[in-house]
Amino acid sequence: MIFLAIYDMAGWWTLVMALQVVAISTYFFWSKKKSKTYDPLCNGKPIEWNPIPIVEHDVTVEEPPLMGKIDENALNVGSLSFLCLDKEEYIMDAALKSLGKYGVGSCGPRGFYGTIDVHLDLEERLAKFLEVEETCVYSYGFSTIASAIPSYAKKKDIIFADECVWFAIQKGIEASRSTARYFKHNDMDHLEQLLAEAQKKKELNPRRRAFLIAEAIYFNTGEMCPLKRLVQLARKYKLRIILDESLTIGKGIEASRSTARYFKHNDMDHLEQLLAEAQKKKELNPRRRAFLIAEAIYFNTGEMCPLKRLVQLARKYKLRIILDESLTIGVVGKNGRGITELLNIPRDEIDLIVGSLEHSFATVGGFCAGTHFMVEHQRLSGLGYCFSASLPPMLTQAAISALDIIESKPDIIDELNVVSIKINKALSQLKHFTFRGDELSPVKHIYLKKDDLTDRLKHSYLRNITNYCLEKKVAMTVAAYLRDVELNCPEPSIRLACSRKLTDEKLSLVCSLLDEAYEKVGPKPELSPKAV
Repeated sequence: MIFLAIYDMAGWWTLVMALQVVAISTYFFWSKKKSKTYDPLCNGKPIEWNPIPIVEHDVTVEEPPLMGKIDENALNVGSLSFLCLDKEEYIMDAALKSLGKYGVGSCGPRGFYGTIDVHLDLEERLAKFLEVEETCVYSYGFSTIASAIPSYAKKKDIIFADECVWFAIQKGIEASRSTARYFKHNDMDHLEQLLAEAQKKKELNPRRRAFLIAEAIYFNTGEMCPLKRLVQLARKYKLRIILDESLTIGKGIEASRSTARYFKHNDMDHLEQLLAEAQKKKELNPRRRAFLIAEAIYFNTGEMCPLKRLVQLARKYKLRIILDESLTIGVVGKNGRGITELLNIPRDEIDLIVGSLEHSFATVGGFCAGTHFMVEHQRLSGLGYCFSASLPPMLTQAAISALDIIESKPDIIDELNVVSIKINKALSQLKHFTFRGDELSPVKHIYLKKDDLTDRLKHSYLRNITNYCLEKKVAMTVAAYLRDVELNCPEPSIRLACSRKLTDEKLSLVCSLLDEAYEKVGPKPELSPKAV
């Protein structure tokens, strides 16, 4: 009777609609109820399952366990405190006063009650020191570049990076999901080739951002990037440059989830080849942003990047340059302002400069520097900035005090450069080793001359050599890599770090001890690698 009443009031169409609503509601109600009845997780019955182990294989611990403080003095040539500011009384006193005033921690991220006046003071001081519009400070050096890259580069963008960029940059490119093109290390011709190809393919276009990411000094090699060439390429191809001036760029590329292209280490020809290929494939087009990522001095090689050529390519192919200057801030340049000051390249040629406070500044943290627009975007989308607890005020004050010393005593930069040049000359006289590293780089990588050994054997012998040196009161370190995860895992090496207080006597001791250790515990001429 109710349906007839509805029919009398509204007609057939209304009746049909009402029946459909009732039928659909009944179907979803009974289907959900039925599925819950047979849910194995809700009926109380046990389920058989085999848990997957957290670590699927046996772990071989190559490093000895920490045994606490060793009450013995040793010459440390593995520390990355290049300016030896970690023992300065001025910094220690300022940090202790800050500890008494603010306490230990900041109790929150920068956007959630974690910003204190010393954070703003440090950002203002760094901006004036680097001669940029603005900077933002992170609480951890590694997370700085890892957050900076994915905050700008997205899935539809394209990234050009040196194949020797270190682990933090690699992971940042991977997480960005951007298209990645890697050029040969410091090979600007290869980079331009890649840019030209990307331009032909219309991968470089106004709707797609293009980034060039570099390290001022490559952490894995100790070599300085050819910054002037990078700037030229950035202008030519309209790239955005992100420069890492610390020792840290890879995790950020992964986090950005952009397409990544890696060029051979310091090979500008390979970079240009990648750019040309991207242009051919129309990967460089207005709808896709393109980035060029490099280190001023590569941490994995110690070599300096050809930044001038990178800038030229970035201009030509309209790329955005991201430059890691962790190894050059407080290291090179008349006033310690990094590779851009050393090569007289205007700061506005680099879209984003990234650096670490954990080396020359002898504290903890990192920073991003650039225009107000670039830095303000970091405050909104940099994961490490937004969600990590801010840098403790005590360590922030230590960075300000270290900056006071660098600005008031610029001669310490010259002292470090003199030591770096002397180390290059001394290492070239070694009998059983070769080395890589720019003469101004504070990081040198020492390799065995024997090419017939596997990487595992080389690492083992280098470990024996460093242990022998430690027994003789000289502390060195073998460069450590995640070999299963690294994009292009470098050859095993001893990473030697320069400091401005390293005397000629101590330098000759280090070199003579290396050759002595090789003869005592190094590979023997009759040893066959197949027998091991």
